[in-house]
Amino acid sequence: MKESLSFIHKSQIISVIEKMLLYFDPRLVDHGERVAYIVLEMLRHAQPPLDIDQDKLLILSLLHDVGAYKTEEIDEMVSFDSGSVWSHAIYGYLFLKYMSPIGDEAEAILYHHLDYRDYDKTDSQYLNYAGLICLADRIDILNVTDAGQRDFSLILKHSGKRFHPEYVKLFFQSDPNQIAENLRNGNYRETVTKAVEQLDLTVEQAFEYLKMMVFSVDFRSEYTVTHTMNTTAISLELGKCLGLPIEEIKKLYLGAMLHDVGKVAISPDILEFQGRLTSEQMEIMKRHVAYTHEIIEGLVDEEIVKIASRHHEKLDGSGYPEGLKEAQLTMPQQIVAVADIVSALTSKRSYKEAFSKEKTVDILRRMMQSGQLCAAACEIMISRFDEILSVTDTSRDPIIRLYGTINFEAPQRAERPEILNFQPVKRRLSRVG
Repeated sequence: MKESLSFIHKSQIISVIEKMLLYFDPRLVDHGERVAYIVLEMLRHAQPPLDIDQDKLLILSLLHDVGAYKTEEIDEMVSFDSGSVWSHAIYGYLFLKYMSPIGDEAEAILYHHLDYRDYDKTDSQYLNYAGLICLADRIDILNVTDAGQRDFSLILKHSGKRFHPEYVKLFFQSDPNQIAENLRNGNYRETVTKAVEQLDLTVEQAFEYLKMMVFSVDFRSEYTVTHTMNTTAISLELGKCLGLPIEEIKKLYLGAMLHDVGKVAISPDILEFQGRLTSEQMEIMKRHVAYTHEIIEGLVDEEIVKIASRHHEKLDGSGYPEGLKEAQLTMPQQIVAVADIVSALTSKRSYKEAFSKEKTVDILRRMMQSGQLCAAACEIMISRFDEILSVTDTSRDPIIRLYGTINFEAPQRAERPEILNFQPVKRRLSRVG
């Protein structure tokens, strides 16, 4: 549905991605933007200019911690003397390698915590990217944790050991105190925003990054791997069968694609809880809808925001978060609600096996008859169940293969010796989605 991209500018796509990173963990708030700013400042003072693709370095800087979605390394990542941080580096590399247009430069993420003194242990061509990100990452962590002292002596102490000495020199040539001040007062955002707007990036390429972020949220659990793709594919088929105008179909696609981005703020302990959630846990789970709304509000068309954030509303007012009724819900909003339920019912979850066609149809029929779900959408789903799920399977299969590849290639234990011996894969899967 490339036509849907007319509703979202590339800079807005990047903003959605940055907001998702912000909601992941409060300790990483704006960290990617700040790292990107530090890198940009160092590049600006480099004479002669470094032989680096600035656009790709900017994207890599913004997304360098994307692999943290799959790991539990935040405590280590926000400490200057970071310890075991290789898991998120490996996952981040694989996400970008297989799920984005970044190309071979994604390898820089694999090594962005590699000490300069260990560079001779790998033949990577992208240690220049990795070295700049590594230094900027630690500068930001130091700046955040030094209580305003702006003591960068630790950076000098580690020059030639942990950090590339030429990049350390470059940092000190670029007015560290002014950089620190801009990081603290928020002035860095203007520099990063302008750089993002000037990216030589098509909307289609920017959307590939967005899909990567959406799927990286699903990839936190084997039970949610294909949920977004399933919900999107089912929504599209229902929308077509119901004869929605093309403009509504476009919005339906984006709304379905974005409907669960708010789950980035929900702990995996709740998302993967084995059994029935307690009332307190359910209230936390329900917040994902509000987070979805907050992440995309103001960045996409308002109707797309509503489609994405109203997928748990019911026609009789028994849904959440607003308890809206049928007259307040558009057909695309009602369609995604049906698609979301079908996807959940027909998929294996931490608390249940996948339901059969018969059981799924029975539940849909009962919810339709009780006035909770759109009758027209349910009737189409029931009458064309096999046909619609066949289309869904076609969309889902590449995602399943991708998930398997990433989990196969990521080491079970992300220890330092393993990453030094980790051989970056050179092949790419076919584009997904």
